[in-house]
Amino acid sequence: MDVDVRRLVWVLALLPSAVLVALKLDGTIGLTWWTTLSPLFVALACWGYFLLIVVIRLGLARRFKPMLHELILGSTLWASAVAFVVVLTQKLSDETTAPWSAVLAPLWVASIITLIWCICWSFAYKS
Repeated sequence: MDVDVRRLVWVLALLPSAVLVALKLDGTIGLTWWTTLSPLFVALACWGYFLLIVVIRLGLARRFKPMLHELILGSTLWASAVAFVVVLTQKLSDETTAPWSAVLAPLWVASIITLIWCICWSFAYKS
């Protein structure tokens, strides 16, 4: 049985994050928002590490087109996710007065990039 490590990392990060957020909102624990959302930061670090490994291995295999694709798309989505989690944590900790639209802006960027990629991919691999 093959295990997709990326999905496993996200499941193992989202489960404790959801539990910690629920306990924080309930008032059961007195952790800061930075500590409460720390499993997401660990998952983002793992995602960045996996992305780096994939890009390096594609470069060593001299597969430059997929390497460039992974480098541009993967790093942009990763940066959007990191920006979202950091700004969300700052907003929840009252460290910023940014509006919620600014907090959610990285998700919009990631959604638009993913949409454009899917459209381009569907035209490139049309049978």
